[in-house]
Amino acid sequence: MEIICLEDSIHIALAKNGKIALNEDYLQLSDPNCTLSSNGTHLLANITLTGCGTQMEDDGTHLIFKNMILSTHDPRAVIVREPDVDIEFLCKYPKRENVTLGYIAHRPPVTFTQRGFGTFTYQFEFYESGAFAQQKDPNSYPLEFDVGEMMYMQIESIVDVPNTELFAETCRATPTNNPHDRISYPIILNGCKADETVQIIMNSNHSKIQFAMEAFKFLGHHDQVFITCSVVLCEVGSDSRCAQGCIPGHGVRKREATNISYSSGHRIHKRDVPMEISSHFVSHPHRLSKRDVLYQTSGHFVSQGPLRVRGQEADSPGKASRESECMT
Repeated sequence: MEIICLEDSIHIALAKNGKIALNEDYLQLSDPNCTLSSNGTHLLANITLTGCGTQMEDDGTHLIFKNMILSTHDPRAVIVREPDVDIEFLCKYPKRENVTLGYIAHRPPVTFTQRGFGTFTYQFEFYESGAFAQQKDPNSYPLEFDVGEMMYMQIESIVDVPNTELFAETCRATPTNNPHDRISYPIILNGCKADETVQIIMNSNHSKIQFAMEAFKFLGHHDQVFITCSVVLCEVGSDSRCAQGCIPGHGVRKREATNISYSSGHRIHKRDVPMEISSHFVSHPHRLSKRDVLYQTSGHFVSQGPLRVRGQEADSPGKASRESECMT
């Protein structure tokens, strides 16, 4: 197996005439949507460092990007005679090098401009405790949590216009840095808690949203979690979306993994999250009238991550592993 580690991507080539017959029609990467192609003699894949379910680890001296080639089966089949394929491959990049412009760990503040509110900035940070006195060091990303550990988050608006307040209408978690990923898990919906562990912390500062929840993992070959919120900036005291608060209709969800059947082959942890397939990320479900525009901004995305959540996974028997190290 040939692995080429580039600054922002990984190229692999796997010979088809090895000990195990390989058919690209029944192989995938960690993300089931990512398949392999063939040139006749080799199976090929070209993936970005954050695409196709690629996971990142930090061993202190290197950033390690891992993915897997896995077998799939015809859903109509009753039996199989081919051995399962479970090949892990990885690239290691020295941390002292400029790894890639395509991979960003800590997300910096984002700035928008809108009529009536001028230029404003949103900053999404994780904090050490519920006191929100000390934020996590940006250089420590990806942040690491244990399954079930409390995570404390704050989104702050920095705006020159006085008398404004910030509101989080929607927050979702995804296993990739794509907020529109088809796999997502709701945290806040329509301003309401969508997970039973979410705590929305009330504070006197209208420019800050503070909330906390227990850390979780996505089922399957997903080790990372990204959190994206759609936020709205409003004029305090106006008849705006911020003033409406939680709009009932989306009750608190419980993660009842025991009643769901999965075929990933991984043990389900107490805090593992069933994968929700969503067609889109709802950022702002209501329409803004001309009158509303005077009192509030449109919804804007603000994200933070990646997070790595530690859990005890059982290794698949007979797993093969391939690695390559980038020295440039």
